Amino acid sequence: MENANLKLFDYLNECLKRCSKVTNNFELAGLISPIESSINVYLKNYSTVIHRAHLSVGTKENWNLMQSCLSILQNLADIQKKVMQLSEEISEGILSVSSTSSDCGLFDIFMKGIKHSKLSTYEKKLQDHEDLETVLVIFPKIMEEIATNLIETHEITINILVTPIEEHLKQTTPSNPSGTTSVDLPAFSFAPQENITQIGQYLLTLPQHLEPLLLTPSKLLHTGLEMCNEKYSQNIPCSDVLLSLVVEQCCHMFQNRILQMKSLNPTESKQISVDIEYLKNIIEDLGLSTTLHLQQTLLLLQAPAESYLQVSSGCSPNWLLL
Repeated sequence: MENANLKLFDYLNECLKRCSKVTNNFELAGLISPIESSINVYLKNYSTVIHRAHLSVGTKENWNLMQSCLSILQNLADIQKKVMQLSEEISEGILSVSSTSSDCGLFDIFMKGIKHSKLSTYEKKLQDHEDLETVLVIFPKIMEEIATNLIETHEITINILVTPIEEHLKQTTPSNPSGTTSVDLPAFSFAPQENITQIGQYLLTLPQHLEPLLLTPSKLLHTGLEMCNEKYSQNIPCSDVLLSLVVEQCCHMFQNRILQMKSLNPTESKQISVDIEYLKNIIEDLGLSTTLHLQQTLLLLQAPAESYLQVSSGCSPNWLLL
């Protein structure tokens, strides 16, 4: 992909050089549409690859697919950078003609090209030789398309990591270790359910997989990630940011699974509490914390009946049904 990016933009930059040499940039506006069309056709290839990646997400870990998604993010950021450079070069060429041209005939031809190009909104200012303080926006739709592809690819990356968790959570049930709902068992009688321990073990393995890929990402990959989520702009490793996003998604999926349980008796509540406590400890071992809603859920599940209303004060209304 990197070589294909380089080949395309080398060709487009050569077009700009020839336009400058042959027409002194008077026909530069006429190049905008064919250049935009070329980039759009090229980006469709990325859309196809991204769609295939989406279809390839399975129920088990797929580190090769994740690495492919990171490669797509890096190369999309490369395209974004090259489009911005191309846009700046075209903008400078057009502004230069507008401010220095003294040949009325050639300037009329130049303005005709502007009128029928993507820059028609700037026509009056260019016609009046007004100073434009900022660089002209040449390819806004392309930039939007790149941003959309970046976000979609990042979402696929997250899905690759959370789908195994989702599969384990489907097995979550308010199991009853005593076989009865009438006995109020002490907390030490309970152990985390097997699927919950499997989630915990999976979470503990993530750093060893993520750090080689993201501990010191390339500048382009880091830029691409920042476009997807502002948390990557923080002064912490990208691998830690991605891990925190996975953990956050895990907490959301777990609390949604709990909400699907219509009712819980005291024994079942203790079981779910033990499950949450286990995940909470695992997440803290990773240097992270559970979401506020999951913390509230644990608080309510552990609250004695006589003080439930007092404990529930300030909690989300969704959880007061527990």
